[in-house]
Amino acid sequence: PANNNPSLFDQALALQEQNRHQEAADIYKQCLKHNINDAAVWSNLGTALRKTGHFEASAAATWRSLELRPGQAPYLTNYGNTLTDMDRKEEAIKAHTAAVYAEPESFLYRKNFACTLREFGEYELALRQLNIALEMNPEDVNLQFDRAVVYLHLANFEKGWKEFEVRHKLPEWKGRLSNAPYW
Repeated sequence: PANNNPSLFDQALALQEQNRHQEAADIYKQCLKHNINDAAVWSNLGTALRKTGHFEASAAATWRSLELRPGQAPYLTNYGNTLTDMDRKEEAIKAHTAAVYAEPESFLYRKNFACTLREFGEYELALRQLNIALEMNPEDVNLQFDRAVVYLHLANFEKGWKEFEVRHKLPEWKGRLSNAPYW
């Protein structure tokens, strides 16, 4: 990072990885006191604020990162994620499109783009991005599940219901609550 206090930045990153987003946001704000023009800090602050439900502040922080470093894919995708949460369809899709254009080989940016397209009901476009992302990482169970849901929305029931079985592999899947035979 370009900030003048990398240990603070690293501490905030560690807190973010532990899903302690409010604490991370507080430390990112301290980092900005050392260097107000650090785009990475602004972007990460935006992500932490988004995770705590402060969407307007998140959009402002991620936008600031893009003002400082225009066209940077990580900042674009963070901004796009916040805009998606704010239900700002055109702007979110534009940000994610730019992120994928900037780094077309990035699995994360494709995945974020696909999820935004799905969120806004752009199922045909979402399916294209999901397929590209799954070519990059075919073992991603969450993405496989997202594709199954998109197939169902597109009324491709044969593929959709078949792929929907991947739900059993999802980490949050609780399993069956019944001893009855599985149909």
